Amino acid sequence: PLRRQRQMCIRDRKDVGLEFIMNEQDIEGVMLFFDLNENDYYTNTKKSTSGRRVPGSSFHLFNALMFYQLGIVKDSTKSLKWDGVERYFNDYDVPIWNQDTYLAEAFRNGTDWYFNELSKVIELKLYKKYVKKSKYGRMISTRYENEEFWHGGPGRVSINLKEQIKFLRRFQKSKLPFDEYHIDKVKELMLEKSTKNLKLYGKVGLSNEDNFLNDGGHNIGWYSGYVESRNNTYFFISYISKPYDVDRKDFFELRRKLVHKGLKHLFNVDVE
Repeated sequence: PLRRQRQMCIRDRKDVGLEFIMNEQDIEGVMLFFDLNENDYYTNTKKSTSGRRVPGSSFHLFNALMFYQLGIVKDSTKSLKWDGVERYFNDYDVPIWNQDTYLAEAFRNGTDWYFNELSKVIELKLYKKYVKKSKYGRMISTRYENEEFWHGGPGRVSINLKEQIKFLRRFQKSKLPFDEYHIDKVKELMLEKSTKNLKLYGKVGLSNEDNFLNDGGHNIGWYSGYVESRNNTYFFISYISKPYDVDRKDFFELRRKLVHKGLKHLFNVDVE
């Protein structure tokens, strides 16, 4: 009965401090935090926490779980040779994508061609099976090739912010349909900072949303993960959005910067 009562206490709180942090940077976006001990969500806006979006390269976290589980990679040093094709993110030049790379580096840099290449041997219906068992959003079809389905291609996967938080909670507790050993391997990939007081796990990502009836579309920048402190765990999922034709030199770094400010504001957790 006590557990049931605690579950019912979950609620969304719109926090004006989070709203200020987002507005201060003059950019659109949503931040959603979850305080495990208090069982509460905090957000800068309640408008977009339930709307589904394609996860883009933030799906590399799920890809990595699949690669380890199926034996496609044995460790984070699995390397692939660059095919010589220069790749960009819209008008952003990203040199780190255009070189030979290995799993840990590709995970950190969001190198899509690396994950595309390794995913080609996995049937889409197997992805759908694991997506469903993991409760990671939903996939609409298994009739197509699986290349870039996390970017909205045929058979696309989509997920909302609360589903991502819940997935991260299961991931943190190793309560997913993957071997705990393999989950721990992916946690190693996600570890961004470790001190005597906390551990920060994170994954950045990028995606696009085309809207030809309006302004042509938006770039989306993702950041998801959690912080383990001595007495609590704080989960977060955030995205920022800008029109294709708006130049923001700080777009990549803002993905982390806004969340880090949010963690400091809400929970007095400093991960800088």
